[in-house]
Amino acid sequence: MVVIFFEQSGVGDTIIYTNYLTEFANKYGPVTLLVKKSSRADQLFKYDESVKKIIFLDRGKNGGKHAGFKGAFTLSKEIKNSGNYEAAFLFSSSLRYRLIFSLAGIQKIYQYPLLQKKDDVILSAKLFTEKCLNKIISTESRIKIPTNLIEKAKNKYNTDSNSTNIVIGGGGSGDTKIWPSKNFLGLCEKLQKQYPCRFFLAGGPKDSFIDNFLNSPLKESCLSLKDLNISEIMPIIANADIAICNDSAFMHIAAALNKKVIGLFGDTPRVYSSWTKNISIVEAPGLEGKTKHDSLSTHLIRLEDVYSKALELLK
Repeated sequence: MVVIFFEQSGVGDTIIYTNYLTEFANKYGPVTLLVKKSSRADQLFKYDESVKKIIFLDRGKNGGKHAGFKGAFTLSKEIKNSGNYEAAFLFSSSLRYRLIFSLAGIQKIYQYPLLQKKDDVILSAKLFTEKCLNKIISTESRIKIPTNLIEKAKNKYNTDSNSTNIVIGGGGSGDTKIWPSKNFLGLCEKLQKQYPCRFFLAGGPKDSFIDNFLNSPLKESCLSLKDLNISEIMPIIANADIAICNDSAFMHIAAALNKKVIGLFGDTPRVYSSWTKNISIVEAPGLEGKTKHDSLSTHLIRLEDVYSKALELLK
């Protein structure tokens, strides 16, 4: 058995790394995963037999039990007590974590080059995994869900072929990544005139776009998913025809469920979608292929461009 550490472990990062995790599990058997709680790994991998155990890293700006010198020893003991590992694979260039895994008694530790500066997160992970496993690895990740749960969600939420089922991921990790709610509403009103649509609003309790939809003329065609957790939402997304999302966790989740996804990129480089063929990017006019961090252009993405892309994917 081996243990894998993802240092960058938001939901999107964890999904990007999922196929690499699967490849390690194919060789060594089910793995133990060390990630931040923000990864939602317990929900993403709830049905994935590649993951045997998850250790959540408790270390942040406000401290935590794994922070500091004492926390390093605490974490090393947790790793040591969690299993007998023949190797550790660290998707990280941190010396701190190399020492922690060494203190845990693991003899074979593989990781990114020490103190490597941040670069292409997807390419670095791919090259590292290929070097460790001595084989070519696809970047395409897939989330595993039992077929019976997908069918159960289809029956419960009536996601049949009589309607066009569209996931709307109108939230995001920051205001600069969020397309205005009025644009999403205008888009969905245009789509509703073309197809008998149902809109599944994928977001959390704090995502204001959900209330905007539920208080609009489209409310009868909408279903809020804000009270469900990710493992409950995934079977619903698996029944959708397309997803239209800001650069967000639900964009990556939908793509990993092999759905056609429109990703709205106005403040993130498109490299973050390059792990999959399922995400079609729409950017602001004049910034196609040039969007980067701090482009601050999400609000400039044209409704007509997103609408045209949606019609193309729904053909």
